[in-house]
Amino acid sequence: MRNAFDILGATPLDDASKIRELFEEKQLFTDDETEISFAFTELTNIKKRIKHEIEYFSKDTFKDFNDIFVNEDEEQELVLEDVCAAIITIGKWFDRNTDEIFDEINNNRQIASFSLISNKEVVYDAVQTMKENCILEIKQYFDYLKEKDIVSLFNILVLQDNYSSFFIDELLNHYEAVLKETIDKKAKLCSNKFDLIKADARSFIDNNNLDENFKVHITEFKKALNAWDKIVQPLQINCENRGMEHPASSEFIHILRNDVIEMCNDSQTKLTEIIKTLSYDYGARNRFINRAYKSVDFIDLLTEILNVLLNVFKEITVVAERLKQDKQDFANLKAELNKIINTADPYHYQKPRTPSFTSNTNASSNSSGGFIPSAPKKTVSNEDKWEIGVKWIFGLVIALSFILGIVFLSNEMTGGGAVLIILGIVAGIVAYQWWQLNISFNPARVTSIVLACIMTLTIIITASVGSGSSDSNSGSSGGNYATSYTITLNKQGGYGGSSSVKAYYGDEMPYATKPSKSGYTFEGYFTSTNGKGTKYYNSDMDSVRDWDCKYDDTLYAYWVEIDDSITLTSSNFENYFTLTSSCSTSSSGYSTTATYEWSIKPKSSFYYNNSKNPSLISVTIGLDISFLSSSYGTPSEYKIYVTLYKSQGYKASGSKTYSIASNERYWIDGIYDASGKIYD
Repeated sequence: MRNAFDILGATPLDDASKIRELFEEKQLFTDDETEISFAFTELTNIKKRIKHEIEYFSKDTFKDFNDIFVNEDEEQELVLEDVCAAIITIGKWFDRNTDEIFDEINNNRQIASFSLISNKEVVYDAVQTMKENCILEIKQYFDYLKEKDIVSLFNILVLQDNYSSFFIDELLNHYEAVLKETIDKKAKLCSNKFDLIKADARSFIDNNNLDENFKVHITEFKKALNAWDKIVQPLQINCENRGMEHPASSEFIHILRNDVIEMCNDSQTKLTEIIKTLSYDYGARNRFINRAYKSVDFIDLLTEILNVLLNVFKEITVVAERLKQDKQDFANLKAELNKIINTADPYHYQKPRTPSFTSNTNASSNSSGGFIPSAPKKTVSNEDKWEIGVKWIFGLVIALSFILGIVFLSNEMTGGGAVLIILGIVAGIVAYQWWQLNISFNPARVTSIVLACIMTLTIIITASVGSGSSDSNSGSSGGNYATSYTITLNKQGGYGGSSSVKAYYGDEMPYATKPSKSGYTFEGYFTSTNGKGTKYYNSDMDSVRDWDCKYDDTLYAYWVEIDDSITLTSSNFENYFTLTSSCSTSSSGYSTTATYEWSIKPKSSFYYNNSKNPSLISVTIGLDISFLSSSYGTPSEYKIYVTLYKSQGYKASGSKTYSIASNERYWIDGIYDASGKIYD
C-alpha cells in the first residue's frame, strides 16, 4: 500500500479540514473508495498517522531502496554496487537519532493543528518496525540471488567507506546463517588439503624424505583456503572493524598455525637426536649434514605456508602480527642452520644434488634412507689454487671500480662514476656465477680473464680522462660560482608559514617558518606526499639535510592527524556514564530469588552526539551476590552484557533475576568491562 499522504496528495502541514477536502475531492473521481478511505482514516488517526509521517519525511532516502527491493523490476539489470549503496544509505538512516524524527513530526503537527506526540518511544517503535520490514525485504531479495552473487555483494559491501551500521550487522548474521553449509564444506576441503601437507611433513621428519609433491600440496591448499576466505572475508572485516575477531576464523587459523609450528619443532627435535649421536657414531656426521641441508629447504616450505596464511588472515590484526613474528623466527632458525652447515661442510661437498626420492647407485648410502655423494678429500690442487687466484683478481677489480666510482661521483664526474660502478656490479655477477657453477678449465675461464683485463684498462683510461676533464673544467670556469634554486613549499592543505625558499647546492636548508592545520600536527617537509621520500625540514623547520639537487623542486608538508579519541575501560567508564542499580530478594517456599535492576545513561558533561562517536558501545556489568557472612563461601558471580546504541542516546536499562541460597543477601556490582572508542 502506498503512503497515505501520496494517495490523497496531502502533506504533513495540511490540517484536518484540508485532508477532508482532499478526501472528498478524490471521491468524485474514483469508483473504488477503498484506497482513499484507508488513507483518510490513517491520516486522521493520531497513532496510525505516525508511520506515514516517518515515511513521508524519509521518502528520498528510501527511493533507491524501494526501487531495488520493493518495487523490483524483473528485467532490471543487477548492479551489485547499486545494491550496496542502497543498503548502506538505509542502514545509516536507521542509525539516526530518533529525536530528530520526533522533533520533525511535532513541528509539522503544531502547524497542522494535530495533537503532538508526548512519548518518544512511540516514534522509536515505529522506526524499529520499519527496520524489521526493510530487513525482511532484503532477505527475500537474497532468496532470488545465486550464492556467488550474494558473496560478491557482501565482499563489495564491507569494502565501502563508512559502511558499518547495526542494520548491516543483522544482514551479516543472516549471510553467515545462509552460507553456513557452504562455509563448513569449504573449511573441510581446506583441512583435507592441509592433511596432505602434514603427511608430507611427517614423511620428512620420520624418513628424511622431502616429497616432490610437497609444493603441489601447498598450492592446492592455498587455492582451497582462498575459496573459503572469499566467503568468510566479509565476516572477518566486519568483526575487525568492531574491534573483535570472527570466532570461526580465529579458531581455524589457531589450529593451522599451531600445526605449522609443531612441524618445525618436530623437525628440529629429529635433528637434535642426530646431533646427540655424533660423539660415538661416525656415520651420524653425514646423516646430520644431509638432514641439515634438507631442513633449510623444509623451513622454506613452512615459510611458504605462513605466507599463504598471512595473505588470507591479514584482516585479523592480532593473527597477522603473530604470523609475521613466526616468519621472522623461521628466518632466524634458517640462518642458524646455515651457520652450522658452513661449519660442518665448509666447501659444500655433501650438499644433496638430487631429491631424496631418487637414488644414485654410485653413491654411498646412509642409515637415513637417502644417498649422499662420497666426500672428496679436502686437498688444494693446482686447479684450486688457480681458482682462488682468479677470485682474488675479480675481488680487486670490483673493489677498485667502486672506490674510483665513488671518487668520481664526489668530484661531480657522474658519468665516469656511474660507468665504473656498473662495471663493478657486472664483474661481481660474473664472478659469483663462475664460483657457483664450479667451472673447470675451459673457454669460459679464459673469457673471465679477458673480461677482467678489459675492465682494468677501462678503469685506468676513465680515471685518466676524468682527471683531465676535471682539471679542464676547473681552469675554464675560473672558480666555483654558487647558484640558488627555488624550492616551493607545498603546504598540503595547511595555512600560514613560508611558501618558498632559495637553497644553494651543498648548503643546509635556509630559514623558513612552518604552516598550521587544524586537527593535525606538522612533521616536516619531504620530497613526496604523505611523509615519503627525502626529508629536508623537521617539525620545527630546522634543516635536517643539505640541498643536494641542481634544479628547482617542490617539498610537501607531512601532517599527522591528532587522535583525540578516548578508549573506554572499566576504570574510566563512569567518568562519562552513570550506572544506577538496586538488588532485592524474595522468598517463596524453599526458593529464594534476587532481582537485580540496572540503568546506564551518559552524563550531561559527555557530548555523545559527536558525529565521530560509534553507533554502539559494549559494556559488561559484573555482579557478585555474597553470603551474609564470609564464612559461608565465595560469592556467586554473574556477568550482564549490555549494548548501548547511539541511536537510543546510549541509554539502556533492564533487570535480571537469579536463584540464590536463602542466606545470600549482600551484593556488589560495577562495570567489569567496556569496549569502544569515544570522542568527548
